[in-house]
Amino acid sequence: MPRSVPRGAAPGGLTVFDPTGFALEDPIAFGVLLELANDAGIGDYVRMEHLPEDTLNPYAFA
Repeated sequence: MPRSVPRGAAPGGLTVFDPTGFALEDPIAFGVLLELANDAGIGDYVRMEHLPEDTLNPYAFA
């Protein structure tokens, strides 16, 4: 049985996975951790923000 190749991919070609993105589980898990830390009275609020000049380029750091 021949090996199937995904549509748009060349046999023996290179596939690049770009893991930038935001999974649904991220804000849910983060919310649970914030609530637990708040209940335990631990942790510090730290503002984390990145405002790139090119919003379509996740690798652009100003």
